[in-house]
Amino acid sequence: YLVAETAQGLQGLTMEIRKAPTGGGARMCQICRTLHPSSGASLMSIVTTKSAQDNYGSIGTYMCSDLACVDYVRGTKTPDGTTQMTETLTVEEKEERVLTNVRSLITSVEKRLKK
Repeated sequence: YLVAETAQGLQGLTMEIRKAPTGGGARMCQICRTLHPSSGASLMSIVTTKSAQDNYGSIGTYMCSDLACVDYVRGTKTPDGTTQMTETLTVEEKEERVLTNVRSLITSVEKRLKK
């Protein structure tokens, strides 16, 4: 589950981990922007209603497989095997970005459900 406080109060999503092919390279969490080896970020799927205009019945996004975005943003945890991009944001700004990205994902799902 992914829950965040929004303008409408607490809102949450039920997500499923989709097994992605394990190949080389890195993947980036779309919530906290942490780079991981391919196994460290998983495709999370949120089931939505399939519509006539939409051929898909879900929304997907890559997220930290261990769901430890907050730990990565605060620097209390680092992924093995990848070098992170240098950022000039403060920890507080990174935390705000995480919340903004979670809210954006919730909004995307809401819009899809209203189609």
